[in-house]
Amino acid sequence: MRALFTVADGGYRHLYPLVPLARDLTERGHPVAFAGPSHLTALADEFGFPTVTLSRDPAAGPDVAPASAATPSLSRAPTAVGRYLRNAVHTVPELRTAARDWQADVLVRETAAWSAWLVGELDELPVAVPDYAPTPPRLLAMLLGGLFQQARSLHRWLHLLVGPPRWFPARSLGPATQIRQPPPALYGASEMPSWLSELDGSRPCVYVTLAVVEDGGMLDLFRTGAP
Repeated sequence: MRALFTVADGGYRHLYPLVPLARDLTERGHPVAFAGPSHLTALADEFGFPTVTLSRDPAAGPDVAPASAATPSLSRAPTAVGRYLRNAVHTVPELRTAARDWQADVLVRETAAWSAWLVGELDELPVAVPDYAPTPPRLLAMLLGGLFQQARSLHRWLHLLVGPPRWFPARSLGPATQIRQPPPALYGASEMPSWLSELDGSRPCVYVTLAVVEDGGMLDLFRTGAP
């Protein structure tokens, strides 16, 4: 089985969750490749996978759409999610060609890589989606309409939910949904810093993360919390 993994145009968080599954398929003897924007295919290449670079939609804008924190989340959603929808439509022709050239038997997409869903619908290719925070199709239709009016077919193929079953409301589960344990970490276990054992509880301890992409422009902001 030849699997073409597809990632949307965004940060590393779009690719990292797919790597353990791609590794598992490779170890089982199934050829795997990644398709996506250049900065993510470069990372997939570092993990040892063949890659196909898809062009970026010049009209899509930045990875995170600017919005006031006071703006209701439902008001921000069409702008934020619409960016991925526009990018999906933009990359469909290239992804169709890549799937044909790779002779893909299945497409595996991360949550925001709707281009794979569209190609699957057009070319009758099965599409699997590993998911961590599923959005109910009816909510997508309410936010964006149009393409998602038929979102009941969004998970017509294999839908893998990763996490404890109680994390997911019943409306997020479909006939093709399977719940699985989280994959192993991409990198080996690391030791906790020694200074953690010195904390005596007399002062609050705040954990701050840079997420999966270190933004050099924000390092000074994070350093302000250092002792």
